[in-house]
Amino acid sequence: MGHEDQPNTDAVGYVEVADEPLHKEVYANRYFRAYLATLSPGQGTYYHRHSEDTLYLVIKGGRMSTINFKGYKRSPMVFPRSFPFYKKLWLALQNVFTGSVHLPDGLFFFMPTKKHPSIHLAAASPRNRDEVCLMGIEIRYSSTNPPPLVHDTLPWRAEYDDGSFKVLVCTLAPAASGRVVMPGYHLFMVCIKGSLEIMSEHAPKGKNELRRLATGDYLCISGDSPALARSSGSAASELIILAIPVVVQ
Repeated sequence: MGHEDQPNTDAVGYVEVADEPLHKEVYANRYFRAYLATLSPGQGTYYHRHSEDTLYLVIKGGRMSTINFKGYKRSPMVFPRSFPFYKKLWLALQNVFTGSVHLPDGLFFFMPTKKHPSIHLAAASPRNRDEVCLMGIEIRYSSTNPPPLVHDTLPWRAEYDDGSFKVLVCTLAPAASGRVVMPGYHLFMVCIKGSLEIMSEHAPKGKNELRRLATGDYLCISGDSPALARSSGSAASELIILAIPVVVQ
């Protein structure tokens, strides 16, 4: 359980997630804060606290275990609407009988840790062949009266929607493309399968604003500015879009 940095845990026995050395912040604005937690086989974190609602994406899967801090229970895990019951049951049984679970590539789930703070340590199994990598996206809420989604956009499916934010998943066949336009929303997009090219529809003439996203890459944009997303590889690509209503001044 090695770390490059040594945070001070003497006062309460844990650190905030922002101070945990293996949780590396990669993006932050008024709507989102994203970090990557990357653990080599056998490596573990310090006890750390999650106190903001967070969407987790499994970028590189593997077997993981968690240990709750004394007196704290794990926050509920909310899986996407399309995640079948038997898979939820299988994850629960793994945890009961082995104390760990195998997290597959591309899995995502939401944890309401603002209402149910969670303090735990996480560890990657020493039997994993490679490192495990999860992206956590903390949600900084805004408007409670979200505008309706327009229909002139990618062929998405809504996997989570509680009125304050939405999680949409878009699957594109090789070379297929579609528009991303969601007026009134700020968008955090992550490629979780394949590869994508995303370009603004209103880029100034002669200015190349093409962004290429491989698996695990992300892009934060305004839903008011239409963009074109294209699957650029030889296999289907999948894009997760976390949409939060824009604060109206």
